[in-house]
Amino acid sequence: MPIGFREGMLMNDVLEQLRRLGLMDPTDQQVRQRRMLAPRLAGLRGKVGGFLDNRKQNANVLLAHVATRLSAEYGMAEALHRAKFIYSRVAEPAIIDELAERCSFVVAAIGD
Repeated sequence: MPIGFREGMLMNDVLEQLRRLGLMDPTDQQVRQRRMLAPRLAGLRGKVGGFLDNRKQNANVLLAHVATRLSAEYGMAEALHRAKFIYSRVAEPAIIDELAERCSFVVAAIGD
């Protein structure tokens, strides 16, 4: 952990510490405030899981293993695999829409 930071610090404390160090938080505060966590699923049995690959090396391998494990151990019914055009761009709206419509949850992964 960086000097001056400690486990369990509140986000406001972290931001204040960054300001004191002459650093800035590049996060768009308006966007961060609009985001909300999805409700937690009671289980994965019978659910369709989405797996979004950013096309970096091994991301597809990692996602395939996660999907296999979720099916075997938690009863996930189907895995829908999609890939972004390139890791540095957001996923195309059609991919996001398809995952949102068909999947109960989505796992995104980066590789390397």
